[in-house]
Amino acid sequence: MGEPSPFLIRAGGMGLEDRGEADFMAFNEAEELGLDLRRYWWILQKNLVLALAVPLVFVAIVALRDLMATPLYTATAIVLIHSNGPAIFDPTALSPSVRGGEDVGDGSSSETDYETQYELLRSRSLATAVIMSEGLANDSTFTGTDPGSPRRTTTTLTRASLDNLVNGYLSSLKITPVEKTRLVRVGFTTRHPELSARLANAHVQQFINQGIVLNAQTSDEAARFLQQKLAQIKAQLQESELALNNYRRDKGIIPGLISLNGSQDVVLGRLDKLSGQVQDAHLKVIELGTQLTLIDRGRADALAAVIDSGLVQRLRGELDSLDARYSSVATQFKPNYAPVRELQTKINRTRRLLSQEIASVASGVRAEHAAALGKEKELQRELEKQKEFALGLNDAAVRYTILAREADTNRELYNAVLKRLKDVSLVADVHASRVSIVDAAVPPLASASPKTSRDLLTAGVFGVVAGVLLCFLLDYSDNRLKTPEEAQRYLRVPVLATIPNLKKLSGAVGSQQQLEHGTGADGGVALSYSGRSLDSEVYRSLRATLLLSRAGSPPKTIVITSAEPNEGKTHTAVYSAIVFAHTSSRVLLIDADLRRPSCHRMLTMKNHHGLSEALAGTAGLEEVIQSTSIASMFFLSSGKLPPNPAELLASEKMIESLRALSVQYDHIVIDTSPILRVSDALFLGAIADGTVVVVDAPATPKQHVKEALSRLSRARANVLGILFNKIRAGGFGYSYYTSYQYTNGYDASGRKSDENEGKLASI
Repeated sequence: MGEPSPFLIRAGGMGLEDRGEADFMAFNEAEELGLDLRRYWWILQKNLVLALAVPLVFVAIVALRDLMATPLYTATAIVLIHSNGPAIFDPTALSPSVRGGEDVGDGSSSETDYETQYELLRSRSLATAVIMSEGLANDSTFTGTDPGSPRRTTTTLTRASLDNLVNGYLSSLKITPVEKTRLVRVGFTTRHPELSARLANAHVQQFINQGIVLNAQTSDEAARFLQQKLAQIKAQLQESELALNNYRRDKGIIPGLISLNGSQDVVLGRLDKLSGQVQDAHLKVIELGTQLTLIDRGRADALAAVIDSGLVQRLRGELDSLDARYSSVATQFKPNYAPVRELQTKINRTRRLLSQEIASVASGVRAEHAAALGKEKELQRELEKQKEFALGLNDAAVRYTILAREADTNRELYNAVLKRLKDVSLVADVHASRVSIVDAAVPPLASASPKTSRDLLTAGVFGVVAGVLLCFLLDYSDNRLKTPEEAQRYLRVPVLATIPNLKKLSGAVGSQQQLEHGTGADGGVALSYSGRSLDSEVYRSLRATLLLSRAGSPPKTIVITSAEPNEGKTHTAVYSAIVFAHTSSRVLLIDADLRRPSCHRMLTMKNHHGLSEALAGTAGLEEVIQSTSIASMFFLSSGKLPPNPAELLASEKMIESLRALSVQYDHIVIDTSPILRVSDALFLGAIADGTVVVVDAPATPKQHVKEALSRLSRARANVLGILFNKIRAGGFGYSYYTSYQYTNGYDASGRKSDENEGKLASI
C-alpha cells in the first residue's frame, strides 16, 4: 500500500510540459516562415483534377448559356441638360418687398436639380407616355406576342397590363449620367436594333415635350398669380395715397418746408449734445462710486489717487525702511532698548501720517462723487425738457413720413408686378426646354449581350479562383496531419522521422529487392535482413534521431505505441530493433501488446511462452527470451494472452524486470497497445526512458493523436516525439523518397546496378 504508483516512477527524461526551447527549434522556425509556398503548390498538385475541373465547368455553363441566350441590342441617345431654364422672369428687378425679403437664385442647377432630371427620365409617367405614343401595347416586336392577336386600345388596356408594359419598358431603359458633364446617355435594349433606336429617340423626345408642358404650366400659373396680386396691390396703393393727403390737409404740412428726417433741426442737435453730457456724467458717477466702494470696504489704499500720490509713496517707502530696520534690530535687542523704542516711535508716527493722507484722499473722492451726482441730475432734467419739446415738434413729421413711405412702397410694388405681368404675357407662347439632343440613337450593328468572349474570360477567372479556393477548403477541412510542420505546430512535439508508404514504394522497386529485403508471403521479416532495402534507410534515420534525442546518453528503454490500431507501431518496433542491432549493440525487442501481439508473426518466431509468463512468475526471463538470426538481437514475445494485461504491466514485477534487462541489454524496444483503446502504454511510458508515438498520417485524425499525447503527458511519460508513418510518396516534402529509393543498389526495374552495387555503411 505504501509503494509509489508506477505512474510516478520515471526512468529519466521530461514531460511534454517541461521541454525546453531547443526541442522545438524546428517548430519555431516553421512558425516564423508563415506562408509556405511549396505546401500551397503541393495542395494544388494533389487536387489538380478538381482545380482544373471547376473552371472548365464554369466556362462550359457560361458558354451554354450564351449559346442559348437571345441577342439583345442597345441603342443610345446622348442629351444635354442645361443648367438654366427659359428666362421668363428677371428676379433682380423685383424689390425686396416683392421677394419677401429673400434673394431669388440665378437659376443655376445644383446637384439635386440634376438628380431630379435623372429621376424624371426614369419616371413611370414618361414611360407610359412613350408606350401610348408609340403604340407599344400592340407592337409584337416589343411585347413578344403573336402579331395576329387582337389590338388593344387605351380603354381596353387594363391597369395590370399597363403596369406590366411599363415594368418591361423600364427594365429595358438605362439612364447613365456622364461623369463631370451635363450629358446623359439614354439607352434602350430590345431584341431588334431598329426598335431599340426608335424607342431611345422616342423617350428623349417625349422627355423634351414633357419639359415644355411643365414650363407652359408654370407660365400660366405665374400669370394668374400676378393678376391676383396686382389687384390687391392697386387697392393698397389707393388707400395709402388717400391717407397721406388727408393727414397733410389736417396738420397743414407743406412738403419741402419741414425736415422729415430731423437731420437739420436745431432741437435734435441740442438733444444729441445733452444726451452725450448726461452719458459722460453718468460714467463719472459710476467711476467715483467704484472708488467709494473700495473706501467702504477699507481698501482706500487701493485708490488710484492714493497710488499716484507722491506723499503716500514717500511715506510708504519710509515705513518699509523703518520696518526693515526694526526687524533687524529686534532680533538682537530687547523691546525696551532705547534705539528699538525710538524706531518703534518713528514707525508709529509714519503710519499715522500715512493714514491721515489716505483719509484725506478718500474725503476728496466722497466730495467729488456727491458733486457728480448733482450734475447728472441737472443734466437729466434738462434732457427730459428738450425731449418733450422735440417730440411735440416732430410728431407731425414722423406720422407724415410713415404715410409717405407706405405710399411709395405700394407704388413701387405695383409698378414691378405690372411689369412682370406684361413680361409673362409676351412670352406666354414661348415654351423652351432645358434638354437638347446631342446625338440621336442609331440602330446598333453588334449585339450588346451576350458578350461571349468577355463572359468566357470572366467565367474562367472566377472558375480558377473558385477551384483554388475549393482545393484549399478541402485541405483545411481535412482533420488529418498532412505535414511534419503542421504536426509540430499542432501537437507541440518534434517529429522524429517520416516514413513513406513502404508497400507502394517496394512495389515500384521490384521483386529482386523484396528478396534481398526478405519479405515473405506471410508478411514476415526475414532475420537475415541485409540492410540494403529502402526500409533500412528510413529506420536508420529514426535510429539516429533516437540516439540523439536526449542529452548525456541515449534512451535505453523505448516504448513504441500509437493512438489507434493499425498505424504501424509493431512494424516500427521490429524495424527499429533491427537497425539498432546493426550497430553491434545488444538489443531486446519486447512484445508488450498482451491483447493483440504480432511481433512474433513479423519475425516468423514462436510465441509459446513470453512476457505474460515471466510477469506471472511461471517462467524466468532467461527462459522466455529468444535469440534471433540477427547478431546481438533478442526477442521477448508476449506469451499467452492474460485476463489482466494492465495489472501485469503496471506491477512491480514489470519494473524490476525492465531494470534487470536494462543492465543486460544496450537497447530495449517495447511494442505496446494503442493508447486510446487501453491504458497499457501509459504504464509502460511512465517507467521507460522514452516513448515514440507512431501516427498513420493519411488516416488518423489529429485530435486523436493530441488526446493520446495528452494522456501520456498526464502519466508523466517522456515523449521523445512522433513518427510520421505511411506518407504518400511524392507528396509535399517527400519527393526525395521516389528520387533516392534506388541508391541501395537497385535501379528502377529492380535489377542490381553495377555503379550502385555495395553495402550501406552502418551508423
